[in-house]
Amino acid sequence: MKIAQFQPDFGPQQLASALTPAISSIGNKNFDSGLVQFLHKLLGVDHMALMHLSKGSMRGLLTSGIDHAEENYQQMFLYTNENLWVRDPAYETAKELVVSKKFAAVGTNLLGLDDRRLREDVYGRRGIKYRAMLCSQIDDGMAVLAICSSKSNLSSRENLALMENNSKVIFSLITKHIGISSRKFDTSEAFRSVEEIESVLTDGMSSMPIREVQVCSRAIFGMSSLDISAELGISRETIATYRKRAYSRLGIATQRELLLWYLMLWGEVRGKYLAGHIGTLWSQASTSNLLM
Repeated sequence: MKIAQFQPDFGPQQLASALTPAISSIGNKNFDSGLVQFLHKLLGVDHMALMHLSKGSMRGLLTSGIDHAEENYQQMFLYTNENLWVRDPAYETAKELVVSKKFAAVGTNLLGLDDRRLREDVYGRRGIKYRAMLCSQIDDGMAVLAICSSKSNLSSRENLALMENNSKVIFSLITKHIGISSRKFDTSEAFRSVEEIESVLTDGMSSMPIREVQVCSRAIFGMSSLDISAELGISRETIATYRKRAYSRLGIATQRELLLWYLMLWGEVRGKYLAGHIGTLWSQASTSNLLM
């Protein structure tokens, strides 16, 4: 079977046109959608995730896809918070490359990954075959933009070169957006009421049944099983069942993971990305490194 490969003929006018959605959405909640649209036109990208590696810890900053599927959050959460990134051989290659060059692009044919969890759990469920990582060394670590596709061979020499050639533009957009977003970041808003939490879960996880939303919202708010039982009029055993189903749906196992997942979802839904202090550091201390 012949592998489809995306090889656009991009001149200045085509590049400017493709950039318009990303530029116009800088600083607002539609930025991730605008960025993935640009990457789709440039390279045939279906999904993307921006992450930050610092002091042995990987954090997800934003994620999106052409299909806007909820799995985007779950995929990035699984990859970062369960430390599956540590098992990814592409990172060792990327860390070596960014020492000698400003930007490095590393491609992977995901069907050939030896690690089953990476191959099947993170990528296999969505039919993703190809991934490329565009990396840049910054003051406190490494910025990583992972882009994925089911058809476009992102690991080809031509597409990796295309990524590196446009890396300054891509990271300039991201840095500007994070700089604007971090100035209005306030996580206390995420937990101000059960209604706010329910609204975020409903908007960001439309496939989650209402009872799971109600139980998880109250758990995130800090209510005990006894309090949830009294408020919803259901038994503690039923609450445990709904929570177990929700955890399975999200690919998590603990209350801490539920809180981390919710914060990431809240940041995406409300347009206040969970770079938090990382975003502030990135925009203030590292911007010069990315744009030089």
